[in-house]
Amino acid sequence: MPSPSHPAGLEVRDVTVLVFIYAVGAACCLGVGFVFQQNAAQRAPMSDFLSPRLLLDLIRMPRWVAGIALMIAGMVLGALALAWGEVSLVEPLLATNLLFAMALSRWQTRQPLG
Repeated sequence: MPSPSHPAGLEVRDVTVLVFIYAVGAACCLGVGFVFQQNAAQRAPMSDFLSPRLLLDLIRMPRWVAGIALMIAGMVLGALALAWGEVSLVEPLLATNLLFAMALSRWQTRQPLG
């Protein structure tokens, strides 16, 4: 009989694999979302820096909106992973979002990491 914290009909091994997939998916979405948002913010006018108008300019940029959507998806996937998995497994996997962000940023800028 499955425990209340596991989805019905899944064994513990299956839940662990599902948690792993959710956590790595969340990390990927978060990392890519960070990079998309940063790229869009770099293209915003400097005159809007620390101004409420900056948000209005960013909302008009599809890349920034895509970054927000990816961040939301990453948070949802992370919450699902935490709902069924242990914090000691999920949190280190979520922290790998930095690796996804660095890889995408390196690929876009063609600059060496260091």
